Amino acid sequence: MSRNSLPLLAAVLRYLRDQADCTQGELEQAAGYERGRVSKIELGSRPLDRAELERLVCLLGYDCPAEVVDRAVAALSLLPSFVVNSPDSPGGLSLRERRILEAGAGAVIRGFEGAFCELAGTAVIARRWQRERATAARLWGRLRAEPEKKRRQVVKQVIGFHAWAMCERLCDESIRAAAHDAGEARLLADLALIAAQEAPGEETWRRYLQGYAHAFVGNSWRVAGDLRAAEVSFQRSDALSNEAPPIACPLNRCRRLSLKATLRKNQQRYAEALLLLEEALSFVSIPGEVVRLLIKKASVHEKAGSFETALADLDRAAPFLKDISDLRLDWLTHSNRTLNLWHLGRFREAREILEGSVKPLTLELGNDLDRLRVRLLEGRIVEGLGNPEEAVAAFQEVWRAFADRGIAFDAALAALELAALQLEMGRTREVKALAGQAAPIFEVQEFPGEVLASVHLFWTAARREEATATAARLLLAELQRLGPVRRG
Repeated sequence: MSRNSLPLLAAVLRYLRDQADCTQGELEQAAGYERGRVSKIELGSRPLDRAELERLVCLLGYDCPAEVVDRAVAALSLLPSFVVNSPDSPGGLSLRERRILEAGAGAVIRGFEGAFCELAGTAVIARRWQRERATAARLWGRLRAEPEKKRRQVVKQVIGFHAWAMCERLCDESIRAAAHDAGEARLLADLALIAAQEAPGEETWRRYLQGYAHAFVGNSWRVAGDLRAAEVSFQRSDALSNEAPPIACPLNRCRRLSLKATLRKNQQRYAEALLLLEEALSFVSIPGEVVRLLIKKASVHEKAGSFETALADLDRAAPFLKDISDLRLDWLTHSNRTLNLWHLGRFREAREILEGSVKPLTLELGNDLDRLRVRLLEGRIVEGLGNPEEAVAAFQEVWRAFADRGIAFDAALAALELAALQLEMGRTREVKALAGQAAPIFEVQEFPGEVLASVHLFWTAARREEATATAARLLLAELQRLGPVRRG
């Protein structure tokens, strides 16, 4: 050992004694040492082994002295050397300077330990979540094979289904089913609620989980057109889980907010919908989720008639698209941009995006309903560009295709677009023929009474060749505002 080198264990003793706010004399008295011995140990003039150090650390009041010593050794080892105070050497450290460095090293190692434990703990929890989700996927495969009447009994009685991951999986399946079958979506959401009610854990956690499931129940009612029942479900969801989520919650917080925002959009409570989506955006960092939320925001603005703002939201989404590879999100972004450009009367720009991006993506995705909606949009654009015959062909194709598929509401809208255009072209006879074909489509829609009366009056006038394009456009706007609403 060189003259100015301080033994590491001696430095550890001084560091831990300082941290314990204990004087050298107090430690000597507790250890039964003669006066001045601790000072000599800390200056390196008296030897100190690990066993004696741990005994002194225990006297200083530390629990688990071996672990405390290990941490202190790790901390002080960060420093390149421990130099005895040497006033005649410019390379020496004063006692105050040494203690500043030692305190800093201790802070670094404590921070490192905390970060390591946090990261390690997060990784362990994430792996457990992954395993639990894999188990839920296997159980869902079994449940899906069961008859619909037996599923409720299975989820209620089989313990394996009593888990947050099963609740989450059933909620996801409810969203998938909502695209084509509102009844199936509600049944799956109800099963998710059972899984949440039976899940293990503290009551606060089960309440939060049930609140999450109620949002999907509400969404299934919204898809079915019963906005009143949807509102009741979301009120239950808020009452159960509107507080901060549990620490390390595996559930996606933005899902509930996003679903509620869609309900608010359908209720024409646009300001509330936008606030919910901004709240969701405030804690989402995954690019795909950011894009989905911004597309939803653009859709709300479009429904509210704020087309420029909708385009601004889609501009916000564009940079995130570069970080992901999702054809569906690309398609949604470009098709929504095209729709808003059409609303603004920027038909040439709309056609450029339609031909350059939307149509190729539609072809690649291979979804026939997407193709029909793009064809409808194409008809609107070519009408705006002054090509009414092309627009008529598009609207005829679309309304018949939707009608053949039993998608009554979309068929009704397309038929009204066709009727309005043909009336503007003076083709009352064609609209009279259309009335005979399209009027039954409207009869299956459970619109409010005053709207049904307007529908009846319009098609009656069409049969007499007395309908006007203005009446068709007003009725079309009213139905677009309402959406496919059914009485619950």
